[in-house]
Amino acid sequence: PKGIVGMWDSWRGNARALRAASIAEEAGSDPDVPPPAKIVRGEARKPGDWSASNPEPQPAE
Repeated sequence: PKGIVGMWDSWRGNARALRAASIAEEAGSDPDVPPPAKIVRGEARKPGDWSASNPEPQPAE
């Protein structure tokens, strides 16, 4: 079904444009140069911080 693929393509393109614009607004840079690495690193850092601040109890030997 070409209709659903076209809908998804347009939605994905629109979302990407909005995301790039908002990222550029936060970073104060051009929308043509979005920093996706910063987002990935930020999201990947959360589990590490959580496990570091809340370590699992270890059996004392």
